[in-house]
Formats: sequence, structure tokens, C-alpha cells
Amino acid sequence: MLTIEQALALVLLAEKQPRRHRSLTNLVRGKRTVATLYWGFRYQWLGVLGIGRYLAIQELPFASLRHQQLVAVDHEQDYLTPAGLNQQQLLFQQLPLQWQAEFQTTDLQRLKSRLLLLTQVISEFNHHENHYFAVRTPMRERVWVKNYFFQLVHTNRLAEFQSDLTAFLAALPTQTAQVVSHELVGYHNNGWTREQIAQALRLNPLAVAFIELAALAQLVRWNRNKPAGTLAPLSQGLQRDLITKKARQTLQLYQTSHDVKRVAAQQHIKPSTVDEHLLENAIYVPLAQFPYSDFVSQKEVQRLVRQYGNNVDDWQFQPDQEAGLSFFQFRLIQIWLTKLARKEAGHGSANATVTE
Repeated sequence: MLTIEQALALVLLAEKQPRRHRSLTNLVRGKRTVATLYWGFRYQWLGVLGIGRYLAIQELPFASLRHQQLVAVDHEQDYLTPAGLNQQQLLFQQLPLQWQAEFQTTDLQRLKSRLLLLTQVISEFNHHENHYFAVRTPMRERVWVKNYFFQLVHTNRLAEFQSDLTAFLAALPTQTAQVVSHELVGYHNNGWTREQIAQALRLNPLAVAFIELAALAQLVRWNRNKPAGTLAPLSQGLQRDLITKKARQTLQLYQTSHDVKRVAAQQHIKPSTVDEHLLENAIYVPLAQFPYSDFVSQKEVQRLVRQYGNNVDDWQFQPDQEAGLSFFQFRLIQIWLTKLARKEAGHGSANATVTE
């Protein structure tokens, strides 16, 4: 069986679109540069930005996949061989993917820590057990769980919490509920590791991790729909912005003045940094909400398509041949054409709820 690292690397690749292994590694690490965001967007995997922190993965073993002839390389870009494509298709049969929007907008790692520790504390309390090894949890989540546990006790809502948790688990798909139930820790129950669950359910460990994420994403949605429930506080304070605050402010200022130099002066940043902020917005916001026509014309778009062809992945910026076009404009055209093509095809991306 493929390791979790090998499985993730394989899943992120494609057969007909050679992909830059450095860009994929930066994506997994959560390196939030415009280049990383752009290639994550092009590869339709922007929703996994930072997944390495959740999975404790820093490197993707492309070399070992090449050794197994699952992946081939062309000009430092990797693509799937027929054998690799077959393995990837088998993996996709196990992998839920409807968690990427929540993963980018909620700290699911902290949510998981809160859920596991709180359920353990309540279970031990119900059995009058005061001496036990608590689930390893960061200090700030331990403090949060302690405070919320006492709140539940003082308001006589412990039984309600257990009932709400049971109802949530019952609403999950069977396999997802199995994974979550196996992970929960309680009185005389240490919980299973990801590897133990994978072995018991005959899944790749990556599938178990993705099922975890799907369950946590569902918990976020559940809490949004049931704000008065006892599970809802688990999600509180864990939200994060999809677009950085500075980049969002930059776009708002630009939409008021339509002057890059003025925005740079207002923000006390360089005009090139304004360009980077605008590119970040262009990647994330819907097509109609970004002022593409302020920066590039249809004539310039058509000229680049004639010069380089329709596949924007093959385009190489060459300053001496771009007739005054800046790299910012060049990249913006690539983003624009990508979004137009996906809109015409009737989809946004593999994580459309994140990018579109």
C-alpha cells in the first residue's frame, strides 16, 4: 500500500497536465505566495493549501513514485503514467473531497483537538474517573475545553451535549461515522490511530485523513445550522479569512480610487506589492467581482493567445517580447482565461466552493 505521503503526491498530479513538484510541495506546506496560490488554482487544488500541517507532511516523495513508474518527469514537472493514473483512480474511490472550503476558512485541526478532548473529559467525568491520560492537546485548546466543560456542568447540559453528538454522528455517512467513532477517546477507550483505522477498514491512511476532514467540515456546517446546540461553541473563534486582510483592503481601496500608486501610498507598500495583493484577489474572487478590464484589454489577451497558444501552462513570460506588458498583467490574463474556460465548461475547479 502507498504511504500517506505517496498517496497525497499521487492525488495531486494529473496525466495530461505536467505539474511543478516544487509548487505542489509549497502548496502542501501552506507557503502563501502568489506563485503558490496561482499554481494551486491552475491545478485545481487550492483547497488543500496547508494540508501538510494537518497531516504532518513536509515533503512529497515524487522520486519514489518515479521509481515505482507511477510518475514520469518532463522538464522538472511530474505527470502520471498509465499505472499511476490507475492507482490514482483507485484512491479517488476512497477519498471524500467536500471539505476544502471549510479547511480554508476554519481551523479544522483545532476543531478536532477540541472535539476529542471534550468528549474524553465528559466520558471520564461520567464514570467518576479523575486520573487519566488526556488526549495530547495544545494548551490553548486545553484551556478552552476546561472552560466549556465547566460551563456545560454548571448549566446542566452535559447530557444534551452527548445527545447532540450522537445525533451528529447518526447524520454522517456510515463509513465517516465509523472513522470518527474509532478516533474518539473515553473511559477505558484510548481511541484508534489513523493507521489502525486504515487497516481495519482497508483504506489508505490518506483516505482516513480525508474522511476525518469531511466529518469536521460537516460539523462546521452542522453548527452553522444549529447555533443554539451544545456542539456549536466547538467552532467558535476558529474562522479565518480566505483572502488575507491586507489583500482584501488593497482591493477595496483600489475599487475606490482606481489608482495603484495611490493605494500603495495609502497602504505604505510598494506598487509591486499592490500587484501581488490584486493577483491574490483575482485568484479567489468570482470572475465578475474583479476589474480585469482596468489592467488588460481584449486586444492584449488575443495577442498572447496567438503568440503562445491556448494552454496557459505553456506560457513563459519574456519581457523583451511582451510589448510593454508587465508580469502582473501577464499573470492576470492567465487567471482571467482560466476562469473564463472553467465557466464555459460549467465548473470552477476541484474545489469550486473555495475559488469561485
